[in-house]
Amino acid sequence: MSKSLIKLIDVALIPAAIMICGKVAGLCFANLVFNLNWGILTDPNNFFSVKIVYETLNQQIIATSYSNLMMYLFVLIGFTFILIRALYFHSSHISPKILAKLATNNLLNLIANSFEIYYQSSVWLIMLWLAFFALFINVLLGNSFVWTCITTFISNIVATTLLLRDVTKEIKISKKNLPKIANNNFQTS
Repeated sequence: MSKSLIKLIDVALIPAAIMICGKVAGLCFANLVFNLNWGILTDPNNFFSVKIVYETLNQQIIATSYSNLMMYLFVLIGFTFILIRALYFHSSHISPKILAKLATNNLLNLIANSFEIYYQSSVWLIMLWLAFFALFINVLLGNSFVWTCITTFISNIVATTLLLRDVTKEIKISKKNLPKIANNNFQTS
């Protein structure tokens, strides 16, 4: 396997696990808060042999809506941590004040380079959009509330815009430093 594929799998495991944990936590949350009557149905002829069922369609919609929303929130929180790292702990534009505080507290490992930050953030952003599309499909099938889809779509637009602003900032910094790098390479040759 190539190093890129291994790195991609390594970076994608945590968001995928968080997505699954969010879905399960959301189901537990919906079942407890709304006091939903549910059961487990097993079907050995189906690929997913264990299925959670509810007494009414309304209970199923509530459970699906809130479990999807919780799944999305878990992934959004993970993406937010990566985004904060991109905005404030990026090696190319970290402020000296933050750098001094990190050094004082022995937290310099929070600083990351562009490759690491953008690799992680792109995987997390893909997971955010996958969570949105899962919600969107459930809304189209009538298994979820429309407001959950609208809320997650707006949230995804904001998250994507914030990441793109940081990418744009990084490109400007790189363009500004490019003549210096080229000049240094020319002088050393």
